[in-house]
Amino acid sequence: MIQQKSVRHTWLDVAKGIGIILVVYGHIMINGALYTQIRDVVYAFHMPLFFAISGYTIMPGRIKDFTVKRAQNLLIPYAVYLFLIGAPLAMSTHNLHHRSALLEFLFYLYGGDHLVVFMTAFWFVTCLFFSIVLYKVMLTFFKSPLSYGMILSVIALYLLAYAVVAIAGKISIPVPLALDHVPMACVFIWFGSVYKHFEGRGRMWLVGGLVGLFGLLAIYRTLPFFTIDMKTNHYGPFVAGFIASIGLTVLCLLLSKLIAHYKAIAYPIELLGRASLTIMFVSQPILLMMKSWGVNFFLIWFVALIIPLGLHIIFGMNKYTALFLLGRRHAGVKPLVKESLVA
Repeated sequence: MIQQKSVRHTWLDVAKGIGIILVVYGHIMINGALYTQIRDVVYAFHMPLFFAISGYTIMPGRIKDFTVKRAQNLLIPYAVYLFLIGAPLAMSTHNLHHRSALLEFLFYLYGGDHLVVFMTAFWFVTCLFFSIVLYKVMLTFFKSPLSYGMILSVIALYLLAYAVVAIAGKISIPVPLALDHVPMACVFIWFGSVYKHFEGRGRMWLVGGLVGLFGLLAIYRTLPFFTIDMKTNHYGPFVAGFIASIGLTVLCLLLSKLIAHYKAIAYPIELLGRASLTIMFVSQPILLMMKSWGVNFFLIWFVALIIPLGLHIIFGMNKYTALFLLGRRHAGVKPLVKESLVA
């Protein structure tokens, strides 16, 4: 029983670890046909994976308490990193856009498509916050992810996501705080909630595997003609793009459950998963600087993961850095290590 509990606690962090490893891979951006092909597959599901995990982990409780906790976990570190990275960047690059450093920073505060270069991954944080709160409200109202009202609402959000893409393409006005991604993000959060609902029922692993195979087939058929990338609002062809994303997400979740049984492999990936938000904030400046120095691709990939992981552990040792940089109320790394090594 203890072993089962350990696996259950670790496999989601393993999934996040795999996700953040792929995020960093996708951001290195080098020339080469093989790299591009792999990156295109990665982009089809690495962000949907994180949204699905958020839907899987959503717990019962008051909407107010949930919102406050998520604001602490996400928005406080977001604001701090936005200032720590954005302020120096604004002062060094504002002349390129022929505006003052203050105005440049105000564009960063606006968020969304204005968050580029060192902050290219920041869009995810505000999108996740608003999406998960919206889904929490929906789940509180409809009670079940499989209720008719919820299913109809999710279909409406899916249609809205494509409508937003069509409208945005005509007016070319950036949407603040990545709110234009919220409808599709909610759909993936809902899928994570549904996955949890059916998990463990009969031959669910077989059903999940079949979904994953359909996803592989869909991605094989769509990538030569369509791009799937949530950050740029490219969701692939209608329905087929969604099948590709959730199929690959399911395969990643199944793989994570398998890896979680092998502690020597799972533990380092789990640590990366628990530090995924810090890695998302910090890795981009590191990998861009190393690229400018002509460093080897695999060394960039490794260092852009390890340095943020080390910073995450250090930040966790102090209550103030834990709060403002990690979004945690309490300092300390012992619980992290202890839970990961449970026999």
